[in-house]
Amino acid sequence: MNIDKKKLIEDLKRFNELEYFVKKYNSFINIFEKLQDVLTDRELRRMHECATWLKYAVFQTENGLEKRLVAANFCKSRWCDVCNWRRRLKYFNINYEKVVKIKQEHNARFIFLTLTTKNVYYKDLKEGIKEILTAFKKLLKSYRIANNKAILGILRSLEFTIQKSDKRYINLHIHCLIAVKTSYFNKNYDWYINQSEWTELWRKALNVSYTPIVDVRVVKDVRTKKQNKIKRRIDEEGAVFEITKYLYKSFQFQDIKIEVLKEIVKAFKNVRLIAPIGIFRSKKSKIEVETNEEDLIKVGNENVNGKFLGEVEYILEDGKYKLKKVEFKEK
Repeated sequence: MNIDKKKLIEDLKRFNELEYFVKKYNSFINIFEKLQDVLTDRELRRMHECATWLKYAVFQTENGLEKRLVAANFCKSRWCDVCNWRRRLKYFNINYEKVVKIKQEHNARFIFLTLTTKNVYYKDLKEGIKEILTAFKKLLKSYRIANNKAILGILRSLEFTIQKSDKRYINLHIHCLIAVKTSYFNKNYDWYINQSEWTELWRKALNVSYTPIVDVRVVKDVRTKKQNKIKRRIDEEGAVFEITKYLYKSFQFQDIKIEVLKEIVKAFKNVRLIAPIGIFRSKKSKIEVETNEEDLIKVGNENVNGKFLGEVEYILEDGKYKLKKVEFKEK
């Protein structure tokens, strides 16, 4: 195999994915100082060294060079932007594949449901998480949901945002992607649940006197002819993205006090953020529990239709990835 090594190396130096790694690493570094007073020395060391070494397999395809990550020193922390980015890619691909399969095999439609509660004072966050997850279990056990034969399954995620006006208060909310039979919308059956009914069911599950904010919408494209553009309300990709976009955005931590950050980290320890229910819970594509064994290397389509050229390694130095090692396959 004849390889123009000089040209190949120049192409490898201009690898676009590396820029995204740098962006995520830098966003984490911006809050690293705050985390020093929150995490253990071991966690901090692993996070600081996260993704500083990357190894790619390189392939020659009809469309040019293709690269696939084959090894990296990820820290796998819940609070690391780099690892959260990789998780989001992985969970998105896993669950979008599920959505496509469910739609094909069951002729299913999907509903996107958001459930909220009143903002929680940071010292009460752990109890607030327990309450919202307990309320969600009660919602699932309610007669209207448990006996609804049109509901095939639910993909649930838990997220939080920090209140902008007073950063001591935190908003917890649950997103649900609900797979339903087409008969869910049939007026001959009493299976359809409108927004006011969802709101009342959620209020009862929370056992509160106030009316919580609930948003429910059918997942579909809303097409408009105006300016020949397609206006999307929320489509299947968008719904799965919302479910899998992960717990938080690091910029939320930039202006909060250390005691608030400590409570957030402590409160979310060992909390399952994404949970498949019913038809979403399949053996073939089961979501991994967050452990140090989870694979953040393979996060999507790893198959490449091309000739394997060799492997390359990058090292993060002075805020940039530098090509450090190139091993070409020789014939």
